[in-house]
Amino acid sequence: MKKRVIVTTSVGLVFVILFMNAQKDEAMTVREYEEERLQIEKQHFGQEEIAFIRKERPDELLEKFVLREEIELKLWDKGEEVEEIQTLLNKFGYSIEENGVFGLQIKEAVEDFQTNLSLDATGSIDYATYKKLVITEASNLADDYLVSLQNKRTMQETFIPIPTLMQTPELPNGCEITSLTTILNYYGYDVSKTVMSDHYLPKKPFTYKDGKRFGTNPHEYYAGEPRSQRGGWYSFAPPIVEAGNMYLEEQGSTMRTIDITGSSIEDIIYYVNEGFPIVIWTTLDLSPPRMNSHWYLQDSGQYYEAQTNLHVVVLNGFTDDKVHVMNPLIGQVTYDAEAFFRVYEQMGQHAIIVN
Repeated sequence: MKKRVIVTTSVGLVFVILFMNAQKDEAMTVREYEEERLQIEKQHFGQEEIAFIRKERPDELLEKFVLREEIELKLWDKGEEVEEIQTLLNKFGYSIEENGVFGLQIKEAVEDFQTNLSLDATGSIDYATYKKLVITEASNLADDYLVSLQNKRTMQETFIPIPTLMQTPELPNGCEITSLTTILNYYGYDVSKTVMSDHYLPKKPFTYKDGKRFGTNPHEYYAGEPRSQRGGWYSFAPPIVEAGNMYLEEQGSTMRTIDITGSSIEDIIYYVNEGFPIVIWTTLDLSPPRMNSHWYLQDSGQYYEAQTNLHVVVLNGFTDDKVHVMNPLIGQVTYDAEAFFRVYEQMGQHAIIVN
């Protein structure tokens, strides 16, 4: 017996097609399958969609459409479904990085697509939008959108009036949590850097054994204590995101701290032009990262090479060929944009927004 199974979730539509070796049984099974497929087509699709399904790959497309019947994707969702949407949008020329993250650019691209196809321009993916993305012929639909996008990804005269918040004297090694607190204050949340550090920041102290220093993975926890001049080191984005979201959830806020690590320079410019101040990982004097210290990871004993000139600031605008930055050690300053973004890339493109 040769068996072919198509299983769908959502509304309980389950097709089990059995192809028997006997010609009589096979003929009956195919006929029954065709009748079942016609019924499903009429129930779920319009004439244009049915024509497309029959023209292309009937079995595969029918299964795909029914599997996606309850699709609902929105801003900051992640996963394979988002990556599929990015691929579908790119066939219309939207020029989106296929990274599986539903960012602001995708939201605007979806809104543009929906407007062009006379759908409700929600910026989210529903079943109607998904079907249109699949069945609409590839075209240069995005031409006008790309002109607009290029302007948004070019540095414009912009200044976001965030407060100036210094990390010292309380947090000599707390540039990360101070920068996040600056943005929270900008959005109206009355919280201090010390409260954020003491009560919300995930951190782990160093330990010592047999003459070796053991510390945490900075992608998981802050290494040490930000209040300590000698015992505080740094963290990357995930612990700061966790701190921000713990606080926001306690306030009953719908805002969230979003890790946008890996964003291109053009995307960073886009976010700022759209009004988002950004927590950015850089270095103290915009010099290349220095890796001249180390510890051993507490969970594995693995050797960890540590940076000694890491610094975190808030990017809040542009002017000419310079960037506006709130530096929690200095205050509001401007830096050469090329130098600033060069170090941003050298540091691994770590960045956070609150939205």
